[in-house]
Amino acid sequence: MDEIVYVGAPLENPIENVKSLDVLRITYNYFPSLKEIKKDVVFTSKRGIISLKMNGTKLKSKRAFSIGHITSEYLKKIYGMDSIFPSEENSDGLADLLISYNGDYSLITSDSVSNKMLKKLENNNIKYELIIAYRIEENVDADYSVINFNKTLLIGSSKSFEILLKNAGDLLLSKKIYAIGKPTYERIMESGYKPVKFFESPDIRKIVNQILTERI
Repeated sequence: MDEIVYVGAPLENPIENVKSLDVLRITYNYFPSLKEIKKDVVFTSKRGIISLKMNGTKLKSKRAFSIGHITSEYLKKIYGMDSIFPSEENSDGLADLLISYNGDYSLITSDSVSNKMLKKLENNNIKYELIIAYRIEENVDADYSVINFNKTLLIGSSKSFEILLKNAGDLLLSKKIYAIGKPTYERIMESGYKPVKFFESPDIRKIVNQILTERI
């Protein structure tokens, strides 16, 4: 049976009918001086939560914001803290949410943080401090041969697609491509490929079930 190839960072747990093509490598930063956070805290992914927990950072924020429901649920699980997340679960929706609350934020993110989001905050005079909790780098050991045996690709991010295009662009022409997030979809379109569709939520298990259902 043709499996879905997920192109992105390593999956936390195996998913049935999915092959993981790990084009990204996640490296968590160490910052022992960051003992606690008191400002309203903002997470652009659950990896920021993992990084803070690894560093022993305490959250004493009155309010927390997450990019989506998965990150929100993870924050509740790890820190026991509720958070607010936008209906449009992406960086654009998160920016609009933060602007509406007009706070002073500690933004916990990666070195690939959306410049568009930051610019939007700045244009609306929103104060924030940027805490780079982890780095997203290319996995130079990625094995692209998995693409040869499967025709359906699920692209996890714009950066994932750029790395895929650089290293295996000649293999993409006959593939059925899906994207997670509108920015990823738009980046793929800019390169001359036409994805089938994009999914707003990054819940990979639900996405896979939906793709498999559409095949029937």
